[in-house]
Amino acid sequence: MNTARTLFPGAMGPDGFISCFDHLLDDSILRRKLILKGGPGVGKSTLMRRVGEAAEKAGLEVEYFHCSSDPDSLDAVVCGDTVVLDA
Repeated sequence: MNTARTLFPGAMGPDGFISCFDHLLDDSILRRKLILKGGPGVGKSTLMRRVGEAAEKAGLEVEYFHCSSDPDSLDAVVCGDTVVLDA
């Protein structure tokens, strides 16, 4: 059974960029928050995708948060009570 969800937590609206990250990720229930920082093309999305895939194989619920300007890139992955963010 697939336990993954794909979400786009940001978008361009009539008043500019709208971010929904503050409403989707409740810091009080997170056990761990990992922040990845690096330039374009260094592998942040690839690492987050692989972490998510490993978590899925382990039976955890996984949420993939895609970048609104580049759907192939990830802004975050939530695996159970851990979030991995692209800074």
